[in-house]
Amino acid sequence: MVKKENKKEQIWMTVFTVIPAVMLGNLGGDLSRTLGLNSTLLSAILGGMGGMIGYGLYFFTKHLNTAIKISILVALFAMLAVGIRVILAQPTDKELIEQEWINQKIGTINFESPSKLKLASASIPQGTEQFYGSLEVYTDENNDRTTSFMNAKILVDTLNLAESFGGSLEGMLNNIGITEVELLEDHYMDSEEVVAKFKFQLDEQEVIGFGYMRNVGRTLQSIWLMPIKQGFSLEYIDKFELAIEPE
Repeated sequence: MVKKENKKEQIWMTVFTVIPAVMLGNLGGDLSRTLGLNSTLLSAILGGMGGMIGYGLYFFTKHLNTAIKISILVALFAMLAVGIRVILAQPTDKELIEQEWINQKIGTINFESPSKLKLASASIPQGTEQFYGSLEVYTDENNDRTTSFMNAKILVDTLNLAESFGGSLEGMLNNIGITEVELLEDHYMDSEEVVAKFKFQLDEQEVIGFGYMRNVGRTLQSIWLMPIKQGFSLEYIDKFELAIEPE
């Protein structure tokens, strides 16, 4: 009988400890991507804290009956779920517009963005070696929508900027399964610069993105606001566009 009771208490202790440890450990992984911190370390710290919280809660409730323990576990799960959702909630475009943005410069273009873009890739895609001499891609690593900058050295002698813009846009959209896109009426194109808002259907919702491309000699520079799971507001895009200053 004593053995059975001990085993039962071990199960309760494990449940109380593991639930907050796992939930807060996963939160550490999500926060690390947002804050740019070490994922393993942050997950370990928050997971350990969750385990300590759970064990402390078990210690103070181990003499209570099963129904109360279950109620406490449900309440703990709900509180952690709501808390994590609040912590990970993304600010609205209105809130982002009111924030002070970071001034950045890549290549010959100055621009502003809520978060700093970092070099994500410096490799040339297979099959495009005859077109690109180099290709650098900078991004804010946002999973819902991304701000990216492409800096490419072009090897071909002739370059149609409008076709390059359309090809780059089509390639990025194909990566997220989008095959149809429409440019908004206020787009601008000439031999040196393309500025365009575009829209497409994403999960039965119309979303808006933005692209800016500039040709400097044989260097093709472009900035993109690309919806992946969420679009950008026109107000957000307007603020972003107004801050672009090519040299």
